[in-house]
Amino acid sequence: MSHTPRVLGHVNVYVRNVERAREWYEDLLGLHVYDYIPGVAAFMSADLDSSHELALMEVGEDAPAQVKGQVGLNHMAWSMHSLEDLGELYQRIKDRNIQIDHVADHGIS
Repeated sequence: MSHTPRVLGHVNVYVRNVERAREWYEDLLGLHVYDYIPGVAAFMSADLDSSHELALMEVGEDAPAQVKGQVGLNHMAWSMHSLEDLGELYQRIKDRNIQIDHVADHGIS
């Protein structure tokens, strides 16, 4: 079936401050910055062979936050190499005092 996508190419996320968001994804997840346009956008990837899996687009500090349950991006998920790597990432999150809203076992992934 040629009309069926092969893989998800990237996710585009609006952020208030692209520099702050880029630094967060770079520091916490170690994402590679493929391209960065200060005040406009950052294109990042965990895969060095990919131009980007995540596009961050700046919309300004006064942009309204998404309301829980409204139409839009609910979440994105990253696949880790091992359960130990996931544990290490969890510890990095805790060390940075990043609030975790909830943890879920999706069962299928």
